[in-house]
Amino acid sequence: MHANTKHMRLVVDHVTFKVKDKNILNDVSFSVKNGEILAVLGPTGSGKTTLLNIISGRQKPSCGAITVNGQTFDKRLRRRLAVVQQQDVFFSQLTLMETLQFTANIRMPESVSASQKTEAINKLVQSLRLNKCLNTVIGDIFVKGLSGGEKKRASIACELLTNPDILLLDEPTSGLDSSTAHDIMNCIQENAKTHNKLIVTSIHQPASKLYHMFDQLVLLSDGYCVYSGNVKSVLPHYEELGYNCEQGYNPADFLLDILSTEDEAEMQRIRSNAYRDTMKVPDNNSEVTHEYKRKQKTRNGEFNMSESDTDSLLEDTRVMLDKECKADEMQGYGGLSNCDDRWATCWMTQYKALAWRSLKQSIGVLKQGYTLTQAIIVSVLCSLLYFQVGVSLKTSRDVFGLIFFYVGYWTFIPAMTVISSYPAERPVITKERTSGAYRLTAYYCARITSDLTDLFIHAVIMFTLFFWVGDLGGPAEFFPALIVNLIQTFACFGVGHLLSVLCKDIRMAITTLFSYLISMYLLGGFFSQHVPAWMEWIKYASLFYYPYAFTISLMVSNIEDTPCNQTKTEDFPRCIDNTTLYVTSDDILQQANVFLPPYVIVLIILAYTVLIRLAAYCALRFKKETLV
Repeated sequence: MHANTKHMRLVVDHVTFKVKDKNILNDVSFSVKNGEILAVLGPTGSGKTTLLNIISGRQKPSCGAITVNGQTFDKRLRRRLAVVQQQDVFFSQLTLMETLQFTANIRMPESVSASQKTEAINKLVQSLRLNKCLNTVIGDIFVKGLSGGEKKRASIACELLTNPDILLLDEPTSGLDSSTAHDIMNCIQENAKTHNKLIVTSIHQPASKLYHMFDQLVLLSDGYCVYSGNVKSVLPHYEELGYNCEQGYNPADFLLDILSTEDEAEMQRIRSNAYRDTMKVPDNNSEVTHEYKRKQKTRNGEFNMSESDTDSLLEDTRVMLDKECKADEMQGYGGLSNCDDRWATCWMTQYKALAWRSLKQSIGVLKQGYTLTQAIIVSVLCSLLYFQVGVSLKTSRDVFGLIFFYVGYWTFIPAMTVISSYPAERPVITKERTSGAYRLTAYYCARITSDLTDLFIHAVIMFTLFFWVGDLGGPAEFFPALIVNLIQTFACFGVGHLLSVLCKDIRMAITTLFSYLISMYLLGGFFSQHVPAWMEWIKYASLFYYPYAFTISLMVSNIEDTPCNQTKTEDFPRCIDNTTLYVTSDDILQQANVFLPPYVIVLIILAYTVLIRLAAYCALRFKKETLV
């Protein structure tokens, strides 16, 4: 797919980036136009990734400017930009075809038909030679899937589906063999030359044949730009400084050897003789726009930018900005969109695509069978232990133990499931949200849908089995208890999500979760019947207490009154002085430290479920380190 803009020039103008008192980038300047590949070359730690992050808008420069055809490269213009990160991040259980279909459905306008999307996917698959692995899952450390080279090409394919004018790639060949790296660079070169794309790529140590594919070159050393210009001029420049590249020697290795010198005086000499061949375009608001004619000193003399060239660049920028007002045209396709012009697709389309992907991922995990096996083992063991225990005064403690175990199991499991799975999902969501693929509300609602359908299936099956095997009552007790316990499970998914967002370190999230849950499990109302008076309030802070209290309230409501002389009088204080009295269901609940009426318990459960879910959403919205 050809670029939407015929003439485009990206200018990075004296950009500096500081972290505290340290300069990561120092006065970096260069320019590149569409149809060219600019490579950013430098040793590890030289600032390559930081430079790409600043261009893409992920980080803000401390000073300097970035423009496209003289216009500030703002959020609106960055819609024409795509970024391929160094780390390939995907949902592991989806196949390559499903991943590409998701990208097409959520980032291509809805006016584009399914057949057009499929055609675009097929063209990219063909050009990137991904035909053989279309039905292969992406994979992860547990599931074998795509190879490293295939994942990198998949990342490029996902970004090219949006038909960007500018493509940024962060070390696209790192960790790949020479043949795969060459295939990827061939694809990048084809998009630059054939489809008129503007491409900027950081690269660490390219092979000689890759080096000669570049048009422009930026050399970084400790954040300093020591060269920016045509790739053909770099060796003559360093020959003038006394560095000669031997014939047949890889120019990239030669340049990296120079940039990696530990001689401070020599490096200072290289920096002081930095070469810059940078042409700027005027500001669109300038009063002299149509009279602008700039002369930029270069190594070979002067470069003159004519008035007609300037007008052409600025007119292309205006056309491009006008296209951004329509989501369909923003993506390079014809037709009009009914959606908000900030997004390529409507909220409902985004929600459907995200929910579909989450369900696909969940189904892939469920197919592995570990969760199901765990649920079966636990269910069988509890069924043997509590077989036909029934509900009576004599068996009340057994029933309480079974209910408390179920509540505990479906409090720990949902929270732990999210905490262990979300860290793998977080980079994908961050990348997609940063690129403006969809609304946060659409993602979060899709996540809730996935939670509702994921482990709820197991929770329903397990509760039904416990209830039937244990002979705990009839439909009047079963359905209310099931609904309340499912709401509890839903709340605990939210707890896991909240902690996984607030704690970037999974170890901290797990430690925090276990510290809270273990403490509240101990104080949840079952294990200790004689809590010190000053600690009695703690059970009301426990997530275990409320579903446990509600469920046993339902169970004991059918227990018939029992004469005191048929009980242990020490368990019921009112029987000590008068054994002719009866023990009622209220006495049993008081013994279990349950004093709140059922409707109050339900309201409390609903309240903290909503609050937990809102807190998780707010964490996603406002914790900028996690999601943009």
